[in-house]
Amino acid sequence: MVLSSTVGFDQAMERWDSLRQQLAAANVANAHADIVQVRDEVILFSIANPSVCVLERMFHKRAAKALAALGRLPDAVILIEQAIIGCKRYRATAKLSKPDDLLRDIDTMERLRNRWNLPFARRAAKAVVHGPKETIRR
Repeated sequence: MVLSSTVGFDQAMERWDSLRQQLAAANVANAHADIVQVRDEVILFSIANPSVCVLERMFHKRAAKALAALGRLPDAVILIEQAIIGCKRYRATAKLSKPDDLLRDIDTMERLRNRWNLPFARRAAKAVVHGPKETIRR
Protein backbone atom coordinates (compact mmCIF):
# COMPACT_ATOMS: atom_id res chain seq x y z
CA MET A 1 0.00 0.00 0.00
CA VAL A 2 1.59 3.25 -1.15
CA LEU A 3 0.44 6.46 0.45
CA SER A 4 0.14 9.57 -1.69
CA SER A 5 1.86 12.78 -0.69
CA THR A 6 -1.53 14.29 0.21
CA VAL A 7 -2.00 11.92 3.12
CA GLY A 8 -1.74 13.72 6.43
CA PHE A 9 1.28 13.35 8.65
CA ASP A 10 -0.75 11.59 11.36
CA GLN A 11 -1.97 8.97 8.89
CA ALA A 12 1.56 8.50 7.60
CA MET A 13 2.81 7.97 11.16
CA GLU A 14 0.05 5.41 11.78
CA ARG A 15 1.11 3.53 8.64
CA TRP A 16 4.75 3.77 9.72
CA ASP A 17 3.90 2.30 13.14
CA SER A 18 1.97 -0.47 11.40
CA LEU A 19 4.96 -1.33 9.21
CA ARG A 20 7.28 -1.38 12.21
CA GLN A 21 4.90 -3.73 14.06
CA GLN A 22 4.73 -6.01 11.01
CA LEU A 23 8.51 -6.13 10.88
CA ALA A 24 8.77 -6.85 14.60
CA ALA A 25 6.25 -9.69 14.27
CA ALA A 26 8.12 -11.12 11.28
CA ASN A 27 11.40 -10.95 13.21
CA VAL A 28 9.90 -12.75 16.22
CA ALA A 29 8.34 -15.41 13.97
CA ASN A 30 11.61 -15.69 12.02
CA ALA A 31 9.54 -15.31 8.83
CA HIS A 32 12.26 -14.32 6.38
CA ALA A 33 9.96 -13.89 3.37
CA ASP A 34 7.74 -11.54 5.39
CA ILE A 35 10.78 -9.47 6.43
CA VAL A 36 11.70 -8.98 2.78
CA GLN A 37 8.10 -8.04 1.91
CA VAL A 38 7.89 -5.49 4.73
CA ARG A 39 11.22 -4.00 3.62
CA ASP A 40 9.76 -3.46 0.14
CA GLU A 41 6.74 -1.74 1.67
CA VAL A 42 8.99 0.44 3.85
CA ILE A 43 10.98 1.57 0.80
CA LEU A 44 7.78 2.50 -1.05
CA PHE A 45 6.47 4.24 2.06
CA SER A 46 9.65 6.29 2.49
CA ILE A 47 9.50 7.44 -1.14
CA ALA A 48 5.86 8.50 -0.80
CA ASN A 49 6.39 10.13 2.62
CA PRO A 50 9.73 11.91 2.80
CA SER A 51 8.55 13.86 5.86
CA VAL A 52 8.78 10.65 7.90
CA CYS A 53 12.51 10.08 8.29
CA VAL A 54 12.92 6.39 7.58
CA LEU A 55 16.37 4.86 7.97
CA GLU A 56 16.04 2.68 4.88
CA ARG A 57 19.59 1.42 5.16
CA MET A 58 18.74 -0.48 8.35
CA PHE A 59 15.83 -2.17 6.59
CA HIS A 60 18.21 -3.20 3.80
CA LYS A 61 20.40 -4.81 6.47
CA ARG A 62 17.50 -6.78 7.99
CA ALA A 63 16.22 -7.86 4.59
CA ALA A 64 19.74 -8.90 3.55
CA LYS A 65 20.01 -11.15 6.58
CA ALA A 66 16.60 -12.64 5.74
CA LEU A 67 17.62 -13.24 2.11
CA ALA A 68 20.82 -14.94 3.26
CA ALA A 69 18.78 -17.20 5.53
CA LEU A 70 16.58 -18.04 2.53
CA GLY A 71 19.70 -19.03 0.58
CA ARG A 72 19.59 -16.04 -1.78
CA LEU A 73 23.16 -14.87 -1.15
CA PRO A 74 23.62 -12.81 -4.34
CA ASP A 75 20.54 -10.75 -3.46
CA ALA A 76 21.68 -10.47 0.15
CA VAL A 77 25.08 -9.15 -0.92
CA ILE A 78 23.43 -6.49 -3.11
CA LEU A 79 21.18 -5.32 -0.27
CA ILE A 80 23.95 -5.26 2.32
CA GLU A 81 26.05 -3.24 -0.12
CA GLN A 82 23.17 -0.75 -0.45
CA ALA A 83 22.98 -0.53 3.35
CA ILE A 84 26.73 0.12 3.61
CA ILE A 85 26.55 2.84 0.95
CA GLY A 86 23.55 4.40 2.70
CA CYS A 87 25.33 4.49 6.06
CA LYS A 88 28.46 5.99 4.54
CA ARG A 89 26.42 8.60 2.66
CA TYR A 90 24.53 9.47 5.83
CA ARG A 91 27.81 9.84 7.74
CA ALA A 92 29.14 12.15 5.03
CA THR A 93 26.09 14.42 4.81
CA ALA A 94 24.38 14.43 8.22
CA LYS A 95 25.33 16.18 11.40
CA LEU A 96 26.46 13.36 13.68
CA SER A 97 26.05 13.40 17.43
CA LYS A 98 29.29 11.43 17.83
CA PRO A 99 32.20 11.17 15.38
CA ASP A 100 31.97 7.37 15.39
CA ASP A 101 28.22 7.15 14.69
CA LEU A 102 27.36 4.13 12.51
CA LEU A 103 30.97 2.94 12.29
CA ARG A 104 30.16 -0.24 14.21
CA ASP A 105 27.14 -0.90 11.95
CA ILE A 106 29.25 -0.33 8.84
CA ASP A 107 31.95 -2.67 10.13
CA THR A 108 29.39 -5.37 10.95
CA MET A 109 27.77 -5.08 7.52
CA GLU A 110 31.14 -5.21 5.74
CA ARG A 111 32.04 -8.39 7.63
CA LEU A 112 28.68 -9.93 6.64
CA ARG A 113 29.24 -8.95 3.01
CA ASN A 114 32.71 -10.48 3.02
CA ARG A 115 31.45 -13.69 4.61
CA TRP A 116 28.58 -13.98 2.12
CA ASN A 117 30.90 -13.23 -0.80
CA LEU A 118 33.31 -15.96 0.28
CA PRO A 119 31.56 -18.84 -1.55
CA PHE A 120 31.56 -16.81 -4.76
CA ALA A 121 35.20 -15.86 -4.31
CA ARG A 122 36.16 -19.50 -3.71
CA ARG A 123 34.35 -20.63 -6.85
CA ALA A 124 35.98 -17.89 -8.90
CA ALA A 125 39.43 -18.76 -7.55
CA LYS A 126 38.86 -22.43 -8.27
CA ALA A 127 37.84 -21.63 -11.84
CA VAL A 128 41.01 -19.59 -12.34
CA VAL A 129 43.27 -22.32 -10.96
CA HIS A 130 41.58 -25.35 -12.52
CA GLY A 131 39.98 -23.77 -15.55
CA PRO A 132 36.32 -24.02 -16.45
CA LYS A 133 34.57 -27.30 -15.85
CA GLU A 134 34.19 -29.34 -18.97
CA THR A 135 32.00 -32.30 -19.42
CA ILE A 136 33.77 -35.21 -21.05
CA ARG A 137 31.45 -37.65 -22.74
CA ARG A 138 32.61 -41.12 -23.52
